[in-house]
Amino acid sequence: MTSRNLYQLRKKQFNNQAMQYNKYIFNSHFLLFLFISFGAFLLWYQQLIQNGEPHVYQRIAVSLIIGLVSVQSIRMYLKRADMLYLLPYEQHMSDYFNNAIVDSIKKLIVRKIIVALILSPLAMLEGLTGYQFILLIILIIILTTLMLLMKALLIISGHYSVVFDLVQVIVVSTIVLSSFYNTLISIVFISVCIMICSTLVYWIKHKKLLVNWGALIDYEMKLEESYYKFINMFVDVPHLGLRVKRRQWLDPIVSLLTPSNKGPLTIFEYVYVRSLVRGKELLFICIRLIVLAVIVMYLVRNVHVDTLVVTLCVYLIALQLIQLFMQHRYGQWIEIWPIDERDQIRQFKRFYFKIMMAVIIILLVAFVIFHPSQFYYILIPIGILVYTYYVTTKKLVAQYYELSD
Repeated sequence: MTSRNLYQLRKKQFNNQAMQYNKYIFNSHFLLFLFISFGAFLLWYQQLIQNGEPHVYQRIAVSLIIGLVSVQSIRMYLKRADMLYLLPYEQHMSDYFNNAIVDSIKKLIVRKIIVALILSPLAMLEGLTGYQFILLIILIIILTTLMLLMKALLIISGHYSVVFDLVQVIVVSTIVLSSFYNTLISIVFISVCIMICSTLVYWIKHKKLLVNWGALIDYEMKLEESYYKFINMFVDVPHLGLRVKRRQWLDPIVSLLTPSNKGPLTIFEYVYVRSLVRGKELLFICIRLIVLAVIVMYLVRNVHVDTLVVTLCVYLIALQLIQLFMQHRYGQWIEIWPIDERDQIRQFKRFYFKIMMAVIIILLVAFVIFHPSQFYYILIPIGILVYTYYVTTKKLVAQYYELSD
């Protein structure tokens, strides 16, 4: 089997496995969340176009978005055992790496074209002619492609750092931001960047660096882990281990949420709070959803869209918290504790209520700031929360009696 065929086989195997997990995403409420978020973005973009010349902060926001979109990861579908089995065939692996780089370049170009089509009305509003806009997009694609080639060479040789992506975001964002004020200067700047990147790519490629299999596989494992962490939001991924972190700076919040009287009637509440705070995924999923909802409210300023976004945010966080109950329900160590499962359900209900009240208060404050005269719309997500709380707790009690029978 050639290295090219090996890459295609690995890619096919990963895509087949991903399809099995992706169906849970499209069957969940995440698709609805994306639909509403996309609708909110279109509404904000329409308002931006109708208001005429964008403000400085809006130009900066658009520039940063384009800069972030320019960062492309490189999937090589390597495994831990490849460090042992593929090492003797390193001199024959050029086709394998080339296929991975070409696939990444294709994804990057498609993404850039989509972004260009979306931003074309804004470019016309800024006074760019069609030829200037097309030339600018072509030059940005060339620059980001060269930077992707440089990134690939650094990854393979083990010299890659996240700082490279940060520099790429800053460079591309600066180019886009300068194009809002002077197109000629931005074209000259990007042309200089292209020449510098071309020189660096040529120099790195002809330096004959060896493949750093350890760093290369570590990079691939991080990408794969990030993907499965995202999937784990919707369905259990068996091989994804649970990680915890102390987070001492959150101790005041832990003390506030944890009952002062320790005992059998509060032990699970104690465990739930620490699992949320010290877990690596769930806490930051909730934080990201809240931050995203606040950003949408800030950008859109439409009471109906903001109400939908807040409602969906509250609903998704409520669903995510159910994972904690399921995580601690079937553990073997629970059998040691002389605690009835009905007490576990009651303690989870108290924990569930505290967390969701904190979420509602944060979103309520943000909603009142952006819509002071229409604050009563927040009653809709509060109603959804009450309904979700009632249905969830009722389902947990029903499951308990089914197991008892």
